[in-house]
Amino acid sequence: MKLATVFLRKGKIYVQGYAETVTKLWVANGPVYVANFADSHAEIGAKINAALLNSVCNLSHPSQDQWKAIQAPMLEAVGVGTWATLAKGTKAVGIQEDGYIIALTPSSEYSKNGGKDLLDKIVRCNKNDENLGSSLLQALASCDV
Repeated sequence: MKLATVFLRKGKIYVQGYAETVTKLWVANGPVYVANFADSHAEIGAKINAALLNSVCNLSHPSQDQWKAIQAPMLEAVGVGTWATLAKGTKAVGIQEDGYIIALTPSSEYSKNGGKDLLDKIVRCNKNDENLGSSLLQALASCDV
């Protein structure tokens, strides 16, 4: 299984992979891929697949002093200093790849402690589907801020 998260904030899409540590904790991993909401669906889909390549297993569990470095790429990409600021007005979609199937799970009220998954609005598609980008936009449309 591979995981990534997508944020939509002020017309920009931010995608980052998540890695599983040896203690089974999932942490942000790798660069943040940025797209404009108006970019081609193929380009958005390519950024999702790129982020999923950074979703690996058996990463060393981070020490307490490494947490800021783990969070920094997303905060820097968005141009904010804290997660609370990032969350305000942001839509969030969780991405899970299992084999060739990708599930895009929209959330509700992400700014309230990470929100709640909208399990009845999950969008599924094939990893290699040319509609991956448009599937993400469909999931984002289901999000509540």
